[in-house]
Amino acid sequence: MKTLIIVFATFLISLTAFAQNLVTPTSPQATVMRFFDAIAALDVPAMRAELATDFTLVEHAQVLNADSLTKGLAPLKGKSFKRVNKIDFVKIDEIGDAAWVVYCNTAEVTIGELHRTVKWLESAALVKQGGKWKIKLLHSTDLK
Repeated sequence: MKTLIIVFATFLISLTAFAQNLVTPTSPQATVMRFFDAIAALDVPAMRAELATDFTLVEHAQVLNADSLTKGLAPLKGKSFKRVNKIDFVKIDEIGDAAWVVYCNTAEVTIGELHRTVKWLESAALVKQGGKWKIKLLHSTDLK
């Protein structure tokens, strides 16, 4: 009987963890995924559509905003650029009009003949603006 209870409890914990990772089109996770898909496509309007008006990115010991991020992507336009993202959500919390997510982001990046796999541990704080989740803060830590 004790074994059955342990198995059932493990199943419930696994089910809860799985449910947290479900992505619906209106979930905070979907916003994060659309943001990175837009970066992969170098689609600046689509990228900006996922950002709060006062977006902040903390990466590589720099504090950036939407404008500086856009300027950083500009040199890639017209080059042979490909980026494929794999995002594994670790934690998702929502309270009212605020949400935060923690995830592992792996990108396969190809620029011309150069190919790299880059991994980050990231967290994002999101707010609802106009009834949609928008990324307000994104913090990125390189994983070597």
